[in-house]
Amino acid sequence: MIAMAGAFIFVISSLKIPSVTGSCSHMTGTGLGAILFGPTAVSILGIIVLLFQAILLAHGGLTTLGANTFSMAIAGPLLSFAIYKLCGKFKVNRKVSVFLAAFLGDLFTYCATSI
Repeated sequence: MIAMAGAFIFVISSLKIPSVTGSCSHMTGTGLGAILFGPTAVSILGIIVLLFQAILLAHGGLTTLGANTFSMAIAGPLLSFAIYKLCGKFKVNRKVSVFLAAFLGDLFTYCATSI
């Protein structure tokens, strides 16, 4: 299951969505992995995925690996996991809590990247 989550994170974060400003954004998939396995395991998966992307696909490169690791593999999964657990305490519908955790985790990844 964890290998499938790593493959999912690799594939979904490799899909680039062009933006108006000339750059591109992409989903990370780490939020869903954090819900399943916790933020620690997904942080390790994120580092592996980012290393493969930097070497094989030239996404970001090795020089930005630290910044990308923080935003995609640490900040996003931590927030996603916290939101999922918080929604569980407030007895929010499971589908809604998964959506909120994945959406806000990805959004926070972009915010951390922009900072």
